[in-house]
Amino acid sequence: MNSVLALAAVLAPLAADPVAPQQPEVSIRVRPTSITFLNPTTEPRLLVFEPTAGAPRATRWLAPRGSYKAQFAQGTLDGMRLEVLYPAERGWRSSEALGLGDLAPAGDGLIDLLDLGPRSRFLSHTPRGPRFLETSGSLVPDLPGALGGTMNSTATGSGGCGHVPVVPPRERRAGGGPPKVGGKPLPPV
Repeated sequence: MNSVLALAAVLAPLAADPVAPQQPEVSIRVRPTSITFLNPTTEPRLLVFEPTAGAPRATRWLAPRGSYKAQFAQGTLDGMRLEVLYPAERGWRSSEALGLGDLAPAGDGLIDLLDLGPRSRFLSHTPRGPRFLETSGSLVPDLPGALGGTMNSTATGSGGCGHVPVVPPRERRAGGGPPKVGGKPLPPV
């Protein structure tokens, strides 16, 4: 009986913890002169950067189980915002925009993007413990339009954003066979 009570005492704080361990959608390490992104999932992630409010946005795909590291001069992240888009059960989910400028001076900061059901949140791991970071709206308010007017196959739940090569009618080769890729013809379907 005492062992059951002891186990319950150990497990109770874990059940009450709103930041229970889970696999992040993206992990980010922010340093004053570099930023590293890691995608531990099997789905792609789209990183959207806005250098300053109203400036043209830059995007970068983060491959499944992939990583990306950028190095830059100190102060580059000042005013920059980041949004992460990822496939969800019904289309795409947005992290909302996170200001990166205040995170860089803190030194060696690790941030995880967690999917918490109705909302995703950035969780910063600090020496004083984990804390959620504030976000501000979306950099891409029209998600379907921003992604080419479609939710791709993700909207139907069939998985990733793949591409199947198709020979358009105007590009058919003499003989009607499939195009050559790397000197070898594609196999027939």
